[in-house]
Amino acid sequence: MHLHASDTEGEWVIREDDDRRLSIIRGHEHADVALSATSSDLLLILYRRFGPEQAAVHGDRTLLSRFLDRNDLD
Repeated sequence: MHLHASDTEGEWVIREDDDRRLSIIRGHEHADVALSATSSDLLLILYRRFGPEQAAVHGDRTLLSRFLDRNDLD
């Protein structure tokens, strides 16, 4: 998943490996799903305080839903 902050210089890529472990890198890379929103809205989406409709979503929305449904994000 690619995250792009629209209000500041900030881009991140979140990857999930075969064991469902997450890694986050700062930078721009192509991903299966991308979100663009203000940095605060991105954080609130990741913490599930806002829904993804607060962002411009491009790509596979089912991957985004699967990510947000993870139990280990709390």
